[in-house]
Amino acid sequence: MGEMSAVRRYSLKELVEAEKVKVYGRCILLENEALSCDFSASGIEFNAYCSGNVTVDVKVIAPTYGTEPEKSFGCYYTVWVDGIRNDVRRSEEDPRENGLRIDGEGTLVLAEDLPEGWHTFKILKQSNVLRCITELQAVSLTGEFGRRPADSRLLIEFIGDSLTCGTGNLARPDWGDVSINYEESTSGFAYMTADELGADWNIVARPGIGVVFASVNKNNMSEIYHLQCFWRSNKTEQKVGRIPDLVVIYLGTNDNRQLKRGPESAPIFDKAFRHLVDTVISNYGKETPILLLKSRSLTETAKAVIRGIASDYENVNFIPFTHHEGGGEGHPDLAEHRMEADELIAALKERYPALFPAE
Repeated sequence: MGEMSAVRRYSLKELVEAEKVKVYGRCILLENEALSCDFSASGIEFNAYCSGNVTVDVKVIAPTYGTEPEKSFGCYYTVWVDGIRNDVRRSEEDPRENGLRIDGEGTLVLAEDLPEGWHTFKILKQSNVLRCITELQAVSLTGEFGRRPADSRLLIEFIGDSLTCGTGNLARPDWGDVSINYEESTSGFAYMTADELGADWNIVARPGIGVVFASVNKNNMSEIYHLQCFWRSNKTEQKVGRIPDLVVIYLGTNDNRQLKRGPESAPIFDKAFRHLVDTVISNYGKETPILLLKSRSLTETAKAVIRGIASDYENVNFIPFTHHEGGGEGHPDLAEHRMEADELIAALKERYPALFPAE
């Protein structure tokens, strides 16, 4: 490769447009040449012939649409270097240090004192969009970038709430805390499902959100899914790029409270859920299969709506799905996310053998 040059800073705009980085999640280039990195498990992957230190400049911002800005909105990231996960190790007693963290604006160190040669890097956002939206501004290294990592054969999009984000999966029930410190999206069932099936992923999820009746915010998935990221802008429409091979929707737990109050809520829930499905179909085409996860914790009203939608749409199916509550405030813990990923993987292989053929 020749003599190594001095360290150079590459903007994300430059890298994306030169096809040097692979982007995961619903991300877009911004006017300041940064890449938005807002939803759980979104991020980048790249190859480089380099040595020394490799860093990423990051800006972390408190979201303002539909919620009061968070008082503590730092962001945790999971980083892999040469396929090895690089986390601050957490203790069983207090797993707060569950990734590499940036508060405000700063530099994320991916690696230090690397020997000269080819190396691979992947950085994914652990924290959900309620806690923060972020910008990946630039990558700095001594060397040069290789070819963009190839897309996986399949892309799975997950649409959901805190259960899909992985919220609380590091917590214990007695802590009563599902804050940013106890969330790890790259140990959540959605990410693990896609990763173990060899698929790329796109996770559009936010804690507290419902189909139409939310528990902690007024703007629900049926109303905002069409936007690129509501908590960044309430005007920017989704930029549809690669069409998913499968869309998995896991919603309804935050609608339960309203649905339990009486039958008058059922038609509203049904109409909103169908609107969300129609939006997905409008974006990706009616050939794209949609799978609804029918949580066993849902009301019978919600379950009936899900069954009805699956019956009325040609390419929409549903499966019963286990909602575990061993983590903080009724969320699955790490072991339960593993169980849910295994459950979903088995169901996908059975339901969609053409997408996930037997090995």
